[in-house]
Amino acid sequence: MKAQARTDVLVVGDTLEIFVMEDQAFNGIYKIREKGDIIFPKLGRVVVAGLTVDAAQQKIQQALQGTQLQNATVIADRISQVPGVANFEEKPKILVFVTGKVNRPGQHMIAIASGDTVYAYEAVLIAGGVTQFADEKHAYILRKGDRGARDKIPLNLRSIRQGQESDKALADGDMICVPERRFAL
Repeated sequence: MKAQARTDVLVVGDTLEIFVMEDQAFNGIYKIREKGDIIFPKLGRVVVAGLTVDAAQQKIQQALQGTQLQNATVIADRISQVPGVANFEEKPKILVFVTGKVNRPGQHMIAIASGDTVYAYEAVLIAGGVTQFADEKHAYILRKGDRGARDKIPLNLRSIRQGQESDKALADGDMICVPERRFAL
């Protein structure tokens, strides 16, 4: 009887695989968190616990159509956990915020393989790259310091792209800021 109830509604700890046909940036595997929600790119928290998979799929579709896409075709499916088998959604992830003159600003959960590092230029590419008027030379990383204040780390994306400078490793919660180029008239 317990297995029957599990197939009806989503609960904390369940994992959803979601596909959005119109924009692959939304595709991914999302674990239902303690508060019964998933963190969905560009939408934020979407509460799905207590809903059926079909109802969660509809809720995500409505949220996307209300804020991100004119039409959204959403496919959601619960993923079974097989004991002893590691799934790729279990890879560690870091949360990076990319803001300013990039094509897809916002928060990005970046999966990292064990022992690997995520670098700033890689995160900017994940955010769709820089826009036409980005000031690549004066970008920077804001990182939480010892006293809670954020330290500003200079980041010359142009030099990194050209191989003249080493890329900077990111930490969980880092913010990458890409300012707008200033033009003198």
